[in-house]
Amino acid sequence: MNEDEEDEIRDIINTWLDANMEIFGEILEEWEENEYVQPYSYSKTQFKCNDCAKCCNFSLSNHWVWIYPYDMVKWLQKLDDEEYSPLFLSAIFPVEDLDGISGYGLPSQKEISIRYEEMIRENKKFPIVQKTLQAILRNLKRLNPDFDPTSNYCIYYTPNPKYNSGHCLIYKNRPIQCQAYPFDYPQFTKFVIPGYKEEIQDEELPLCPSSTYIGGDPKDKVKISEDSIENVIIEKANYKTSVVIEDWSKKSEEWKKIKDLDLCDLFLQYFHKDILALERKTKYIKDKNQKSAKYMAGKRPARKKR
Repeated sequence: MNEDEEDEIRDIINTWLDANMEIFGEILEEWEENEYVQPYSYSKTQFKCNDCAKCCNFSLSNHWVWIYPYDMVKWLQKLDDEEYSPLFLSAIFPVEDLDGISGYGLPSQKEISIRYEEMIRENKKFPIVQKTLQAILRNLKRLNPDFDPTSNYCIYYTPNPKYNSGHCLIYKNRPIQCQAYPFDYPQFTKFVIPGYKEEIQDEELPLCPSSTYIGGDPKDKVKISEDSIENVIIEKANYKTSVVIEDWSKKSEEWKKIKDLDLCDLFLQYFHKDILALERKTKYIKDKNQKSAKYMAGKRPARKKR
């Protein structure tokens, strides 16, 4: 791929990110200004994570971790500082929830192993695709020494916490959905958002064991910090953005094109050199003066001080 083709892909990615982040910024500003997500003032129960890692087991939670444009922008902004940023962006898959809302997410170790092996076999005529996919799997195993192709855990989960402060190997770069869990459940926060009545009546408890709740029953509501509330607002505003894009794409051909872009394929094309370079002893470094894969066009919305 030549420089012109790289520029074209970068511009397409930025167009998609700009469209999503613009909507996200408007939703986030409205939600923060109107305090649509609120704590329970009367709650007495406290929560303390015990690193049980149940939320990392996709067979238990019956979900993948969603990767929003918000997460992609953060990872893109860290390209020069985080060695594995190209891997973070390249190892995502399309996802769709039960309401038909589509997006991107992190697969399990088993899922990525099965799908990539299939794609490697299907791309015999395209050796660069095969090499890139094989390099992603090798680098996941390099980042995660406990990577198990039969495991239903997240690709960044390790059963051995010695590699990090907990089980997550990308904890400081983890997606906003992970940061918001389990505080986005109705035991922690109430939603006073127009149109969310049916959704917030769901009283299902998160996967966290009972020992994580201190001083009371989680059904009687749980205390939550301001920082955790902020993460819930950001995560829910991100999901609402996906809903809006889905709705608009049904009415506008322009939005349909944006929604139907395959970010997985675009990231793989753009970062294949970086992925292959992760395994070299001499790290591949981009020319600081050229236009790189940094998120150039859009900006993350300003945070509102709470």
